[in-house]
Amino acid sequence: MGCLWASLQKQPCHFLAKDGHPFLQTDHFEYLPAATQVNFSASTFNEYRNTGDHLIIATKAYAAKDALQRALQSVKNPSSIFLLQNGMGSQQEIAALYPHLPIFAVSSTHGAFKPDPLTLMHAGMGTQRIGPLTASAELSIVEELLPPGSFSWYLDIENVLWQKLQINSAINALTVIYQCANGELLDGGERQQHMAKLCAETDLLLQTSGINHQPSLALAEQVAKLTAKNFSSMYQDVAHHRKTEIKYINGYIVDKCREYSLLCPTHQALLQQAEKWAVNPS
Repeated sequence: MGCLWASLQKQPCHFLAKDGHPFLQTDHFEYLPAATQVNFSASTFNEYRNTGDHLIIATKAYAAKDALQRALQSVKNPSSIFLLQNGMGSQQEIAALYPHLPIFAVSSTHGAFKPDPLTLMHAGMGTQRIGPLTASAELSIVEELLPPGSFSWYLDIENVLWQKLQINSAINALTVIYQCANGELLDGGERQQHMAKLCAETDLLLQTSGINHQPSLALAEQVAKLTAKNFSSMYQDVAHHRKTEIKYINGYIVDKCREYSLLCPTHQALLQQAEKWAVNPS
């Protein structure tokens, strides 16, 4: 998603990369299917020092806070911070730590992946849904960075994040358990019933906490149909022996249920099962 932002935004992009990252050896990547070249600069965190940059944190949820803290050693007084994480919890934690900075949450409906380190494939057109997490995060800042039509502005961005969480919490972990693409969850049998139980627990939480929402199962089934041949990001993380974001997806729901003294055994069972994935990934 960081590469996608570099492709869309109006201003030149500088990547802060880890030692050994391919971007440190080049100044461009190819953007497909448009077959255009996106130019950028790059350095390690230790090599870069500047003031007033816009920071785009495009890491996994569990790495977001540490990545931002490293970036803040390189960039003093950032003009804004954009958080592009899945799930919920990491954004709120960061906003609480830095309430004086303009911090935005971003929920993307774009489809993008990298077939190799120097190529970005924009596989599905969507939009960036963006909204404020702190008082100084204003629309005018977003308009400086992104062209009109490339984003939608939401003052109540938490509702947007919750809607995406409703979907991801019903699909992602199940694709790992059943080793299947998204659409294969709609089998009319065990898989779909499993999804329905997750959604019922999520809806009870949203209803109890007073959050306006659409039925989770309808949302999840719609997305599973639209992305029937896709494999979820969590499926891909497990397949490549990477850490998953389940603690910020189903785990967030478990934590919120605990606050309201609600039972959520189906989400809880997924968390327990996920503990084995890092040890013996499928």
